[in-house]
Amino acid sequence: GGRGWVHQPTAEVAKKRAYKKGEWSDLELTAKGGDITVKINGVVSTKLTNDKSRKEGHIGLQLHGSQVMHVEYKDIQLKPL
Repeated sequence: GGRGWVHQPTAEVAKKRAYKKGEWSDLELTAKGGDITVKINGVVSTKLTNDKSRKEGHIGLQLHGSQVMHVEYKDIQLKPL
């Protein structure tokens, strides 16, 4: 349990410039059983296989309170697999 990264994004995400400052980003999270995949703008940032510790829990949208920033979310969809 607890809060935090499932797994911090890989260097591959930075290398492929998955984050684009000033532009909308697409984040796709697929969780089925113990398999979790996170994609940012189509680039796999995290892939966990058979992770037994995260079978259920909450989905949170985060804004770091210690930093001044503007965050917007749009088109949030949840789909059963």
